[in-house]
Amino acid sequence: MTFDEYLLSWSRLHSQAKASAIVRMWLRAAFWCSSPFIRFGPNAVTFFGALVMLLTIPLAHTRPICAAVAMPLIGLIDNIDGIVAVRSQRVSRYGAFLDSVVDRLVDIACVGLIISFGAPITLAILAVMTTLLLEYIRARASSLGATDVGVISIAEKPTRVILTFMTLLCIALFPFDQEVVSTISIITWSTVGMIGIFQVWPAMRRQLQAQ
Repeated sequence: MTFDEYLLSWSRLHSQAKASAIVRMWLRAAFWCSSPFIRFGPNAVTFFGALVMLLTIPLAHTRPICAAVAMPLIGLIDNIDGIVAVRSQRVSRYGAFLDSVVDRLVDIACVGLIISFGAPITLAILAVMTTLLLEYIRARASSLGATDVGVISIAEKPTRVILTFMTLLCIALFPFDQEVVSTISIITWSTVGMIGIFQVWPAMRRQLQAQ
């Protein structure tokens, strides 16, 4: 399968969405990186992403810079499993379900990491709630017949991965300000999450009311 053929499949799987130039660049890089993983299958790649996240947790307090570097890898793997599914013709509902579950576990683990550096637990709970609610809105709307992603909000998974990466990087550079960095990070996460909810809700409402 060529990249252009994959791009057509990606568009079909994303409600005929057109990839922007930046998205095309990211997908091309992920497409190239996916080749060695095709033999393992998409579900194995999904579990591999969860394993990398699991290993990142203890690493964060001993080697925060290494943990920071691991975050873009986790984000890349999140794209690779879908590409492997398409390229190996193993797209399945269970695979999509598994990918969503692992994504939420990674989100919770990222918030847990930020808590471990001193972020207030109450704000962390709010951060998790905004993320889970945002994803639930889309999932529930889809189950009721919404056929489009509606809008790409500011609070999508790449944003959360980048925020965790920046948090770990700042902690590595400013180790004596861990509590301040983690608190700012969790406030940012919560704020971005709430903005994302207000972006996605109207789009889902319009789709469901139009049926």
